[in-house]
Amino acid sequence: MKFNSFRSRAAACLVALLTSALFIGQANAQPGAPQMSPERKAQVERELTPRGEKIGLLLVFHGAPGPNWANLTGSIVDKVAKINAEKKVFAAVDGCDMEFNFENDVVEGFSRLEKQGCDAVVVSPVFIYPTSHVQFDVVTILGLYGDPQAREAAREEGARIVKTKLPIALTPTLSAGDLLKDFVVAEAKATMKNPKNERLLVLAHGDEGYAGLVDSLTQDALDAAGELGFDSVQSVFCEMGQTFGKKVKPVVEKNTKDGKKTVIVAIYLASSAKSFVERIQKFAKQEGDDSASLEGLDYVCSEGRIGEFEETPQFIYDLAVEASKH
Repeated sequence: MKFNSFRSRAAACLVALLTSALFIGQANAQPGAPQMSPERKAQVERELTPRGEKIGLLLVFHGAPGPNWANLTGSIVDKVAKINAEKKVFAAVDGCDMEFNFENDVVEGFSRLEKQGCDAVVVSPVFIYPTSHVQFDVVTILGLYGDPQAREAAREEGARIVKTKLPIALTPTLSAGDLLKDFVVAEAKATMKNPKNERLLVLAHGDEGYAGLVDSLTQDALDAAGELGFDSVQSVFCEMGQTFGKKVKPVVEKNTKDGKKTVIVAIYLASSAKSFVERIQKFAKQEGDDSASLEGLDYVCSEGRIGEFEETPQFIYDLAVEASKH
């Protein structure tokens, strides 16, 4: 969705608000602060219970045109549903797209769950990082975020806003926990040949302005991959390829100059490092753009994508089960 300036202002306001709250909290903190009563302590520490008797699980994807995207996301939904068929936590499991797919948008997803009698819904935003799509777009469409500019941006993209009486719980993104770490390590192991003569480069993405957040959420994966014996390990925030020539190519060039092969792993739901880099190279060749070309450089790309990683469906399900309690 196209309201980056709004997102930037909103993000800046959020940082300022949190900073002010922290300052005020520190200033007002007193050594003799009141202690919780036994009754309140019991309420705070109470055992979590299910949100409803028939809880629905709705997986929300970004959306993209073409059958490849639908095949991938449909496969993820089917695998999560298969896990649920054994665990039986949710009354129904469904999936929908935030953008592009008007026939299967979030409103349609909710409608199907309501028709199956669900009395609460857990929404799993199947995004890698909690960047603007999750912080603004998804919550606006769910009717949980009421900023007029965000709503107008949703309308401009043709997105309908959910109108429901059902309680909604939102799970974290795929960056919560060890999934990214396990994925990067598995892809690095499958691709590396001589790690002492190789340098690992992890490609991460998100909206402009979220590079610091993405870097911090990728650090555990880098630390784990660093134990595999590579000459060096680093990540690059290259959005969806817009900054490939400025950020990725210079790293591969330097590594080649130093006599080291670059092992590239990409953290994308629907793209492997191989397909992602090949797409960039094809476009660069068509446009005669040498700035993003890796021709003549020494590198190899991993071939797995996180949407097909064997741990991903179970990870999504586990997050949803935790969110189903309150």
